[in-house]
Amino acid sequence: MDVDFLKALSIASRENMQFCIIKKNSSTQLYTNIEAEYKHLEEVPSGSFVTGFQSYDSKSGHWYKWKDVQYFSLQKDIDYINNYLDDSTDLIWQTNMSDKEFITKCGQIIGDTERGNYFLINLTRKLYIDKIVDPIKVAIQSIFDHECEFRFFHYSPSFSYLSLSPERFISIKNNQILSQPIKGTAQTYDELNNNEKDHEENTMVVDLVRSDLARVCRPGTIKVVDFHKITAHPGLVQMNSSIIGTLEDNFDIKKCILELMPIASVTGTPKPRVLKVIDDYENNDRGLYCGALGWIDLEKNECDLSVAIRGIEFQNNKTTIGVGSGITSRSISEEEFKETQLKAKRLQLLVEKAEKCTPTNVFTSIFIKDIHFAFGYHHHINRLINSIKFYEIPIDESTIKAAIIEYLKKSNIIAGQLKLTIDMNGLISIQSNTVKESFEKFRVLGISVDSIEDLEIRSPQVIKTYPRKQYLELMRQGQLLATGTIDESIIVVSGKITESTRSNVFIRKDNKILTPLLGTNVIDEIFRQIIFEQFSNTELTLIEKDIFVEELECIDELILVNALRGVSSITKIDSQLFPNLNKFIPGLPILELELERIFHDNLISIFNECE
Repeated sequence: MDVDFLKALSIASRENMQFCIIKKNSSTQLYTNIEAEYKHLEEVPSGSFVTGFQSYDSKSGHWYKWKDVQYFSLQKDIDYINNYLDDSTDLIWQTNMSDKEFITKCGQIIGDTERGNYFLINLTRKLYIDKIVDPIKVAIQSIFDHECEFRFFHYSPSFSYLSLSPERFISIKNNQILSQPIKGTAQTYDELNNNEKDHEENTMVVDLVRSDLARVCRPGTIKVVDFHKITAHPGLVQMNSSIIGTLEDNFDIKKCILELMPIASVTGTPKPRVLKVIDDYENNDRGLYCGALGWIDLEKNECDLSVAIRGIEFQNNKTTIGVGSGITSRSISEEEFKETQLKAKRLQLLVEKAEKCTPTNVFTSIFIKDIHFAFGYHHHINRLINSIKFYEIPIDESTIKAAIIEYLKKSNIIAGQLKLTIDMNGLISIQSNTVKESFEKFRVLGISVDSIEDLEIRSPQVIKTYPRKQYLELMRQGQLLATGTIDESIIVVSGKITESTRSNVFIRKDNKILTPLLGTNVIDEIFRQIIFEQFSNTELTLIEKDIFVEELECIDELILVNALRGVSSITKIDSQLFPNLNKFIPGLPILELELERIFHDNLISIFNECE
């Protein structure tokens, strides 16, 4: 993560400044210095670029025009170390609709659908805490813990909102409109894929969206693509479909947005009839929850708006989460209730984690060779300094470097790990231990599960991806080493390769070098950073992309890289030995040789650097 980004958050919160963070076109932007605020979309003047949100019922909104914008990478290069005092928390979650009441109302709605009064209703409720948990802490924690399609965070002293929505309401560009409603939620792919009720529910919503889009699109242009697509999200899987259409020439983007609200996927069908029913059953103003949020460019007639679900509201001395479920004649009341629990669980955990965790120290671990040569020394120091600046720890760079020199002069370390830890008061602690310079060239493929609560060691090859410290602990316990053939495991999430338990993954296929995209399940380790900075082999092309596990069947090299362990060439995956991966075959280890070169070129004399 960009330290300037985190620093900006810290400064903004201390100075009671309003700001907005939004994921826009695959980049993260921070908006500061508000120029104007509009309480309703219709108030926004032509030609403006605004970020903000519109309430569920379209009666109110908060749209902001900003003077300044900054761009950030969010590559998680801060040593964000948390201390959990215990597993308990003094946070007590309350609700505006009791569990029993929600289940009872589900039953009533199911009865109404069976009688044909309507076909689908989205019933929601809210969970809340009678205090405001620090929105900044929750937002930062979410960046480390929660990958999502649409990240949105608005902060002000009186009102803050964090959205980690997986669902696109609409995007508009070049007269084309796209909507991607979600209906259907489960814990596993098979559970959702085999559920007829969820398929039926998704189909209903798709028909409803098509009907809504028909009011603003040219006749005959509306099409459904990626029908019933199942996508993995943190802690669950969901079903979505994509509907596209062509807007009328000279369309009014503000009128278009308002015409499509309330959003189809959070209402029901037939829409005009169920809106009154929702009001009666919920007896509570949804407010921003289930509304629309994102950005609108009125000059270019473009927008990208998500549905305000998976959100946390901080206002009126309350921290509030909204959850809901789509109910049809096939529904079972208790199962719909469990679905709301599943959706709320990740957000509740995020709030509780942010509330009870406090940073206790920052650290970095440096590989030392021949007493004073360090791999990636500057990168380690820079990352440490970034962490120190963010936490405002009272220590400077020169003091840190002097402490390292003093330790090396007194120690007899020849090769190994130098672990430097700094607490919040600036107290330095240094330890060292040996690190294997080579590894057995045997690896297996590890398969991940989605959440730590559901971790099940079905075989030595099954491993959890998140949080990192917990699957490392599994390795230390020997659960993955039981067969004697496992040195490390590659982690797979939703069919995609992420990283190993301790290393980043690089693959050579012909003249292309592939490595997984950064994200929640891929850490930008220092060696990985250096490779991207210094890769110079003109015969090979270095590419970041999604790598599916099936691609391992036809590769030329598989390499694991780690700033402490260097370069590890893999020859065995599960029980299959790949001849192409055998480093002893002449002419094949092209990637290994290139990465070994980069590693040795970055062994820097600490003493020379400090003279």
